[in-house]
Amino acid sequence: MTVDAVVAHARVSKGTVYRIWESKSAVAIDAILGVLNREIVTPDTGSSREDFRALMLQFADVLQRGGLGYTYMSLLIEAQQDNSIASAHRRLFRERRKVFFDVVASGIDRGELPANLDRDLLSDMLFGPIVLRLMTGVGQIDDAMIEATLETVYRGASALREAQHSDRQ
Repeated sequence: MTVDAVVAHARVSKGTVYRIWESKSAVAIDAILGVLNREIVTPDTGSSREDFRALMLQFADVLQRGGLGYTYMSLLIEAQQDNSIASAHRRLFRERRKVFFDVVASGIDRGELPANLDRDLLSDMLFGPIVLRLMTGVGQIDDAMIEATLETVYRGASALREAQHSDRQ
């Protein structure tokens, strides 16, 4: 992705682009956020596990289509050395994690998940394997991988929920 390509596609001047975004990376992050917001819809199946499955499948599909995932990976790497990219990336995470946290809250309300669950850690455990596999190219990102991830995480969450329940008795 180049700013020249953005300028040509949007039919605006470079000055206009740089008045709105401070860098090429900021343009890319906003573009990625736009795609994620448009293509990943918040599910409501009545089950947090199935809602997570839907979110994971959508996320994996978006990242594996059209090179967007590789652009995202390169931005993750750049964010480690550039504070402006890191700041924009944190904004992207905040916006996308809100959707995830809504699913977690519903799961807690339904008694499917323990109330003291670390929501950030749960997000990392569910979506981290997708990002890792995309980044390394080791292993498939498919339904079987997503199901295995969900099964592993839900076994742990169930154990936490049971421990929490027995502590109250």
